Amino acid sequence: MDLFKKKSKGRIYSLLLLCVVLLCSLYLSFFYQKSDKDLKVIWGENVKANDLIMSVIRTPVMGRIKDVDQSGPAHFFGPRLPRFTRFEHCVGVWVLIKRAGAGMQEQVAGLLHDASYTVFSHVSDHLFAKKGGVNEYTQVSYQDKTHMQYLKDSKLQEALEQYNISESDLDPSKPEYTALEQPLPNMCADRIHYNIHTGVITGMISENEAKKIIENLNFKDNKWFFTDPAKARRFAELSVYYTQNFWGAKWNVAMNMHLAKALKRAIKIKLLKNSDLYLTDSVVMQKLTKNQDSFIHFMLEQTKRPLSKIPGKKYNSVKFIPKFRGIDPLIKLEDGSFKKLTEMDYMFKHHYDSVKAWCAEGYYVDVIDSEGEDEDL
Repeated sequence: MDLFKKKSKGRIYSLLLLCVVLLCSLYLSFFYQKSDKDLKVIWGENVKANDLIMSVIRTPVMGRIKDVDQSGPAHFFGPRLPRFTRFEHCVGVWVLIKRAGAGMQEQVAGLLHDASYTVFSHVSDHLFAKKGGVNEYTQVSYQDKTHMQYLKDSKLQEALEQYNISESDLDPSKPEYTALEQPLPNMCADRIHYNIHTGVITGMISENEAKKIIENLNFKDNKWFFTDPAKARRFAELSVYYTQNFWGAKWNVAMNMHLAKALKRAIKIKLLKNSDLYLTDSVVMQKLTKNQDSFIHFMLEQTKRPLSKIPGKKYNSVKFIPKFRGIDPLIKLEDGSFKKLTEMDYMFKHHYDSVKAWCAEGYYVDVIDSEGEDEDL
């Protein structure tokens, strides 16, 4: 009996101790979430955020894009690329804008600049393209078209009113936001980050190399520039390589086209609503994989092997013109003048021009016949 009492007391003490540990964990989790303002980017830099930036980061709008991948279907199918979320990208862009010394309005616009992406990122460019307009996105992406309306509908302004940030301040295309956005082939925080981050996660460059590239970057008089031509070339080669072998690669484009058809079918049969495209990758992928519709399953199977043909299915050939995303960075010389990398490096210029010509020529992609799913959404 005494032994039973001792065991009972031991169990009670253990339970009490467990409760204390759990309460402490919850408290520390809450405290950490509220007080920690150090945000880390892939090149190993910790940057302290102020209350305004943290208030934006804690919004549901930013929370959602923690499960929206930059690479879209390529993260789920094919080469199974490492995770690279729109959230990570937005934070990285904000860090670069802050380093550039830009004002708070531009910093907030940069932090939110990709918050309006639908699930699977650029799949929406194919999903919402009009008939015959598959190449529309090379001019303006679906996300660019809908960005400001999405932010308005999300009622972000309510969280920003106390900081005197207006709705128009959130527009990343404002001409004065030159640290955030620049026309191709110039550098900008957006392009700088996604090239370097992609380079690190795919093993093209190391984190240490990324850090050295960032350290050599400067922003002054509305332009980004390097002072070391070798660093400039290492960075710029990423943009040209990924244009041809990843973003504009035939396998990647075919993946996006077929997954778009799966989504279009899911919307038609009411498995999904248009608004569901602003859920997360994982939630929507689960809805697609667990349904019983044969056409959706064909599309998912085709997405897994985008350049193969499923026996017995009819295919259409679609001409696609990849967007040329090559960057030609500015380099500041010792005399204070500037030159483009292509003006200083013949080998890079040859690679840059050849990939640009490849994009302009385009290629044909074989896509499974839509079986009545070609109606515009």
